[in-house]
Amino acid sequence: MAAHDRDGRYKLARYYAPAAFNSPQTPEEILQNNDVQLFDLESDPEEMRNLALDPENNRATILRMNSLLGVCLSSHHSRAQLVATHAIGG
Repeated sequence: MAAHDRDGRYKLARYYAPAAFNSPQTPEEILQNNDVQLFDLESDPEEMRNLALDPENNRATILRMNSLLGVCLSSHHSRAQLVATHAIGG
């Protein structure tokens, strides 16, 4: 399953197995339990450079975007209501 969120500049996507839904809070948990993509849509509109592959230099953005995604996911009454891909802002 995939969940992703955009803030106008960045796009974060987390991919996880259907039975492995998780709510990571730290960069380590985010990267350990999910396949992650982070793109700067301003400088990389074609989404060719995955910033999540450089977590040391993108830690703050990964945490901020994951927090936005968490708010979006928690607004659903149950995980059963979550569709395979959930997008905001685009």
